[in-house]
Amino acid sequence: MLFDDFQTNIDDKCFYTKTIKHDYVVLCLYVDDIMIFYCNIQVINITKYFLFENIDMKDFGVVKFFLALNY
Repeated sequence: MLFDDFQTNIDDKCFYTKTIKHDYVVLCLYVDDIMIFYCNIQVINITKYFLFENIDMKDFGVVKFFLALNY
């Protein structure tokens, strides 16, 4: 499976977490969207590279609108 290195959240199966280089990344899946939460820009670049290599996806940048909420 694509997310073998990620740990599934027990309470919510739409959240995946992974530790990379002593930092962490969280993937939030919602229908056909993925939001990436991170604490280090290098971690997001590693994660995005991994995702681009494994699935057909587009990067729409920073989230500005999600679930009818403006950010």
